[in-house]
Amino acid sequence: MKNVLSLSAVVLSVVSSVLAAPANYPSSGMQHSTTGNAAFTIVAGGDFGWKNWQPLDQRYCDLFDNGAQPLNDCDSGDRADAAIAAQEQETTAKFLAKVSEKIKPEFLVNVGDNFYSSGLKLNDTFSINRFYSAYVDMYNHTSLQYPWYMTIGNHDVLGDVEFETVLAHKLDSRWVMPSSYYTHDISKNGVSALFIHYDTDCFISKYQQASSVYNVPYVTDCNKVKQDQVDFIQKNLENATSYDYKFIVSHHPVWSTSGNYTTDLADVNALAQKHKAIYLNGHDHCLALYQQNDIPYILTGGMGLTQPGDCNNGVKVGDFSVKLFASQNETDGHAPAGFVSMDFAKTEMTLNYWLRDNNNIEQASQKPAYSVSIPSAFDKQWW
Repeated sequence: MKNVLSLSAVVLSVVSSVLAAPANYPSSGMQHSTTGNAAFTIVAGGDFGWKNWQPLDQRYCDLFDNGAQPLNDCDSGDRADAAIAAQEQETTAKFLAKVSEKIKPEFLVNVGDNFYSSGLKLNDTFSINRFYSAYVDMYNHTSLQYPWYMTIGNHDVLGDVEFETVLAHKLDSRWVMPSSYYTHDISKNGVSALFIHYDTDCFISKYQQASSVYNVPYVTDCNKVKQDQVDFIQKNLENATSYDYKFIVSHHPVWSTSGNYTTDLADVNALAQKHKAIYLNGHDHCLALYQQNDIPYILTGGMGLTQPGDCNNGVKVGDFSVKLFASQNETDGHAPAGFVSMDFAKTEMTLNYWLRDNNNIEQASQKPAYSVSIPSAFDKQWW
C-alpha cells in the first residue's frame, strides 16, 4: 500500500486539476431538469457496497476465540446481514435510477463505505470482479450515467485505498476520487457550490488502538498527518467566499444519536461553524437532519442495509438539535432506505429525503418523503 504521506504531498496538484478541468471527468450527457426555480440538482448517499461480499470461512474465524477479529470479514453481524444487505442495495439502486429519471441530477456526492466489509485489494481478481458487480453493474441504469464523487469510509481502509483513488476511475469513468481528500465544484445558472471531501478515518482515536480492526498502516500513517487535512479544509473555505454554498463531505458524523457519536472531528466542525459550511456524511445507516447554530448536518447513509438504531438509539442529544429523523421508523427490522437530493437556487436550497419501504419504488419515487428549505445565507430560521 502506498504510504499516505506521499499521497498528501500530491493532493494539491490533483485537486487543482479537478477544479480547473472538470471536462476531464464524465458528463451525464442529459438535459438536467430541476424543481421550481432551482439552478441545478444533485443527489447524495452512501454506505452501499454489499453485492458479492463473501465472509471468511467460519472455521477460520473460530480460530480467534479470544474475541479479536483479524478482519471485518469475520464480523458476525455482517455475516448475518450479507444476503439481505445485497438485496437492499440492489433495490435502492433501482430506486435511485427511478428518481434520477425524474430529477436528472448533475452528479452524486458519495459519503463512503463503498465496499463491505473489508474494501478492495489491488491486483486481486476477486476485488476487481466485486468492483464491477457492486458498482459498475449495480448502477448501470441509463439515468445513473453521471459523475459520482466518492469518499473513503472505514470499511474501505481495510483494503487498498489506492484501488478507489487510482484504479477505480480507470475501470469506470463515472467514479471520481483523485485522492483521499480533494475538492470539486459546480457553477451553473448563476449559482455555485463547493464540495470538500476528507477522510475521517484518520481522525477517529479508537482506530489508533491496537485492538481495533481499523488499526491498519494506512490509518496509523494518515493519523500522523491529519492536520494536513484540517489545513486543506481551512484553506479551501477561506478561499471560497464567492460560492453560494459550501459543503464538507465525510464518512463519519460530527453529530449522531447512535453509538457512533465522537468528538474527534471537533477541529473540522469548528471550521464548518466559522465558515457556514453544510456538513454531509454517512456511517450511520439511516437518513436524518441535525443542526447546530443554524448549520445543517445531513446524514445520508441509507443506500445499503439500513439500521433504525443508528437514527433512534436513545443517545441523549447534546449541544445540537435533531430537526428530522427521516428514517427512524422500523419496517421488518430495517429503517426506510434511500438518499437525498438537493435543488440549488440563489437564495435557498431545497433538501429532499427520498425514502422507500420494502419494494414500493413506483410509489416512493413520485415525490420526496420530506423536504426542507435552507437559506443560502443561514440568515433566518429554516426548521
